[in-house]
Amino acid sequence: MRRMLLTSAVLAAALTMGLGACGDDGETTGTTDTVQNDTSTTDSTTTDTSTGDDTNVPDTSGDTTVADPCTPNPCTNPPGAMCDESGKVVTYAATGTCTANGSAAECSYTSSAADCDSGKVCAAGACAEAGDPCEYAFDEKASVVTEIRIASLAANGADGNPTDHCCFDFTDDGKIDNKLGSILKTVGSLVGDLNGTIKEQVDGGSLVILLEEKGVDDTTSDSSVSLNGFLGDPVEGTKTGAEADGMGTFTASNSSFLPGTATPLISFQDASIAASVLAGGPTVFTLSLPLLEGAPLVVQISMTRLEGKVSTGPNGKGLDIGAENETDLGAKLGGVITLTDLYSAVNTFVAGSCVTVTDADNKLVSLGTDGKWKCASTTASGGNPAEVDTSACDDNDPAKQLAGFCSALVAVVGPDVDTDEDGTKDAISIGLWVNATSATITSDPTCTANQ
Repeated sequence: MRRMLLTSAVLAAALTMGLGACGDDGETTGTTDTVQNDTSTTDSTTTDTSTGDDTNVPDTSGDTTVADPCTPNPCTNPPGAMCDESGKVVTYAATGTCTANGSAAECSYTSSAADCDSGKVCAAGACAEAGDPCEYAFDEKASVVTEIRIASLAANGADGNPTDHCCFDFTDDGKIDNKLGSILKTVGSLVGDLNGTIKEQVDGGSLVILLEEKGVDDTTSDSSVSLNGFLGDPVEGTKTGAEADGMGTFTASNSSFLPGTATPLISFQDASIAASVLAGGPTVFTLSLPLLEGAPLVVQISMTRLEGKVSTGPNGKGLDIGAENETDLGAKLGGVITLTDLYSAVNTFVAGSCVTVTDADNKLVSLGTDGKWKCASTTASGGNPAEVDTSACDDNDPAKQLAGFCSALVAVVGPDVDTDEDGTKDAISIGLWVNATSATITSDPTCTANQ
């Protein structure tokens, strides 16, 4: 797929675009190993959560008490479910065993591996029906996204200020949650016109998101709708973005399916229409952005919801979704990203890039024994060598840019949602305005070329 340069703006956009989602198959669903990339089926995996040498440690020579790095137990960040080399689903215990190694804490997590049922394969840490994307039959009812805009967040959650205050209340406190909108207000001068950047990509056809609407019999009321999503490309002559006329044809990329399956990554299986409003979710998205050829940034978005007005589009089959008139901003799309999933995605992306990380756990971002996320050093200081080597990268390489502003990213990404209800906020909320018009979806061009 097309190469996309990663700037501060594009990274923030990456946090908001669910370009790959997976519904619950009844099996354990997981993400990339958040501790170390271990594809074995052994009983444990180990990581060093030490924060490294600190030249600013105060003088405690008069204090003979040695802090126990295992109290409280820092081992609450296990790897996500994953697929091993034999195709089994590997899962890890939620709490690990901590072993003190001097002032550092080493964590090990008990793992178990399970085979998928006959006819299913392990994909993205879960079992899914085996299949060929080229054999997938696209519904004639489909749409193409014509606008994506990150919503603002009003101060203190006050309604009506600013005018695009959006989208959902994930904390049940009666206020809209959109931490990303708040973050962007804080660092707006650094990221520039982010929504303008996204608009350029959508209008230019370099970012195409397709939605397939299965089971829609009535755009006014329908209790059983399935909404699937795909990354795509316009066929020659098709208009995109703000110029889309609802009559265009697009090809869906095979990368939009779980590997080895004909199961779409984006999937709202229990959507419905009431009073001409389409509502779907919550579901789990696995975001996959092709920032570099062969090295996507993959982030899981949880609790994802979609809500917007719908009507039959210009082609008479697919739906127009979102704004009905000039005063409407569009359909609402929102969810949360846990810090564990976010930084796991960052570390996996960097591990497959030109950047080399040489600290204790070989990760750009690690959870320290103090419970705080920290970046490996990109510059030598205090007599310590740099832990991140970007000498093999081009100046505009996404991984190099990510390593360069890692500390700034960690500093501003403060969680606002407690997803596991343990009393600690562990995820950031996001909100977007989305508009779409009718379209026709066809298979990936490689399917025809290989016939």
